[in-house]
Amino acid sequence: MNDEEYGTSALTTLLVDPRPVTKVDLDQAVRDGRKIRRRRHWVAAAAVVALVAATAVGGTTMVRAARGPQPLPKPATTPVPADPTVPRSCTVGALPAGKTKSVSVVGGEPTGHWYVGTENPMALRTTGTVIWHDGRLVAELRGRDEIRMFAVNSAGVAVGWDKLHPVYIRDGVEVTMKGGAQPKAINSSGVVVGEGSPVDTRKSYAARWSSPDAEPQRLPDIGGRRAEGAYVVADNGLVIGNSSDRSALLLWYPDGRTKAVPVPSGAMFHPVAYRNGWIYVEMLGLDGGYRYAPATGVWQKLPSVVPATTSDDNPRIYAGPQSFALPIPPDLPAGAAFDITAMSDDARHIGGFTLASMADLAFPSGAFVWSCK
Repeated sequence: MNDEEYGTSALTTLLVDPRPVTKVDLDQAVRDGRKIRRRRHWVAAAAVVALVAATAVGGTTMVRAARGPQPLPKPATTPVPADPTVPRSCTVGALPAGKTKSVSVVGGEPTGHWYVGTENPMALRTTGTVIWHDGRLVAELRGRDEIRMFAVNSAGVAVGWDKLHPVYIRDGVEVTMKGGAQPKAINSSGVVVGEGSPVDTRKSYAARWSSPDAEPQRLPDIGGRRAEGAYVVADNGLVIGNSSDRSALLLWYPDGRTKAVPVPSGAMFHPVAYRNGWIYVEMLGLDGGYRYAPATGVWQKLPSVVPATTSDDNPRIYAGPQSFALPIPPDLPAGAAFDITAMSDDARHIGGFTLASMADLAFPSGAFVWSCK
């Protein structure tokens, strides 16, 4: 499979006819979309999205994209949350790779002390997971089957999926969680959120565990919109997901309030982070994104989402709308590009990894942290 075929195949899976209702793994789709954007000559794949979105399949027009772009939000006239200052300088260091010598960083937490990653991230099947604390490798586990961790909190507890079961890892030990929903995020208090029935949108729902050992709670649908899942949980208890038709953000507040917020775009989207009072939304298969301030109701369009996705070989972060170039690690393998996947709330600790700028499943990925001031 050449690069164009790889990109076309990955993006084609992002838009499907609602009959049948089998859906894609949104987190995997986000990662695949980032891989696809590594080289400019892969943009032919993006054209496939536009073409497919305007095409009727089986007599049914493609979901969401066929409605066309929605009006951009009006300029903010109310105060908005403050962004961290852009770093003045950064140093970069490699994270220990463990036994496999090929690892990624898939998530971090707001303080920047903990990161969780995947072994052999470019392979068709991931083989294990790794956890780092302050630059040290503190856990390396082989999964029971294909293990995929998604998030870690400030206590070093990571959550994910192994052998079709929800799991968490604490102190190097893997524990099966209750229920059948797939955990996607965990906050500093140990609240876990995720998606239930991730294969069938007719049965999908958002799930919340009050702790990794608790029974999961099904969160209510909002305003007649079925929840596809919950993908972000803030330290203040706000749970963030999206509707199954991907028309709106869904918000569940810790005091019991709920809210559906239409997203100002005709493209497929995915909420990816909550930072400093902003919810960051990535547009699947497209560059850039949006952010939304729940406290004020303000939307802003951004050139990239937090922490960043790069379109070339130069790593870069965004502190709100402002960008900052990160130093490139030495002695990288040929054809290395960057995926910056984690950033502390103060933008002083950044995590990411290298992957092939071309389609190369055997590429030796390396994990890195940047310390900034």
